[in-house]
Amino acid sequence: MRCVGLDFETANGHPASICAVGAALVEQDATLDTRSWLVQLPHEIAWMSPFCQQVHGISLADLAGAPVFPEIWPELERFLHAGDLVVAHNAAFDIRCLRGSLAYHGLKTRNFPYADTLRLSRRILGKTLPNHRLNTVADAFGITFRHHDALEDAACCARILGRLLTLAEAQTFPESWSGEEAFLQPFIRNFLPETAWRPD
Repeated sequence: MRCVGLDFETANGHPASICAVGAALVEQDATLDTRSWLVQLPHEIAWMSPFCQQVHGISLADLAGAPVFPEIWPELERFLHAGDLVVAHNAAFDIRCLRGSLAYHGLKTRNFPYADTLRLSRRILGKTLPNHRLNTVADAFGITFRHHDALEDAACCARILGRLLTLAEAQTFPESWSGEEAFLQPFIRNFLPETAWRPD
């Protein structure tokens, strides 16, 4: 199974304020291809939150001359559909950013399946970890990476998915799962997920 790890870094609280993108195509712990971009912010929301800059270390000056989101979108979209599944850690955040950016720029994409390694980690590893942050889960699996670098986070997330699925194969999941968990249940069992992405 090929999965595409995805990570966005943002400049502020606006969902279209993506300032960095990382995507990694991974199969059985081998990285097959990667893409990363710095992204210039739309003029109307071109400001950097001190908190966000402290997290990822990207400044507005770093974005000077970078492409705007519509310019990277054709390649990013092709990349997202290059695997069997898109995976992100705390996928609600990344999907919100993607939806926000597509809506802001009037862009669309076709459906694709995605999963959330944060939710999977909580379900599979439970209280064996003090928390389920990306770096904590990576440490548990002996994966080294540079946290809050979009490409490193994306590749790490994709590798974590493989580790989690290996553990999940031996577990039994309740039929009462609902919502996103209902989507993950057949995926874990059969590696054939239903489509979870629904463009607005």
